[in-house]
Amino acid sequence: METSFYEKYLGTTPEQVFKFFSVNDNLEKTLKENYLWLSKPTDFNDPFDCNDNLVSFNIKEKDIENFVKTHFPGRRQEKRKEIRLHKKQPESFKNALKSSLSDIIKEQGICCFSRTYKNILMWSHYADRHKGICIGFNPRKSKTINLILHVSYEQDFRTVEYFSEKEEALMSMMITKSIDWQYEEEMRIIKDYNGRLPFEKECVQQIIFGCRTLDSDKKQIKELINNNGYNNVLFQQATMSKTSFSLDFEK
Repeated sequence: METSFYEKYLGTTPEQVFKFFSVNDNLEKTLKENYLWLSKPTDFNDPFDCNDNLVSFNIKEKDIENFVKTHFPGRRQEKRKEIRLHKKQPESFKNALKSSLSDIIKEQGICCFSRTYKNILMWSHYADRHKGICIGFNPRKSKTINLILHVSYEQDFRTVEYFSEKEEALMSMMITKSIDWQYEEEMRIIKDYNGRLPFEKECVQQIIFGCRTLDSDKKQIKELINNNGYNNVLFQQATMSKTSFSLDFEK
């Protein structure tokens, strides 16, 4: 995805974003080799993520002609035959377009963050039921995680027309989710998929232990931070509030 197009959708870069982890070998590699993992959208637990129904297709004959001429191989005579076929069967042409969008999405890698570390459900879902950790990053101190997008939450599908706003339609698919996920306060980095997203160690500012994180795991994480070139990292501990269904945090 071209950076110039991507930057059109950037909001204000926050001073901090947060990512939750289980304590395992993958976390050890993340801290030792300072990289995050880009996931395929098809691996996400939300079946509506990157849904092609967020894109509408108001198909005109000219659109069919232009698309076939641009995307279909073969000689002019073969392309004319393809155009006639799709004009007779516009629904099949629409399905072919949806399939091409899905192929584009499959080539993208997404790294997810949150604007908050205080939500109980986030700890339950993404940090091994509060036994993991949360890392606080400052994207303003990074050249790799500074281009970060705000996820939009909607009650119903807010469609974007493919032929008049192709790039916007593609972006809408990748950053629009159900309002049921709004508690996550999600932000995303989207890149051509290659697995790893490196980050500078100086952008790591906080390590927050869950309220159930084992002492042995805390010791291991502190050693990884201290032995791998991370400086000025604030360690915090989550605890269960004694007065409400919430978490408290202390140094």
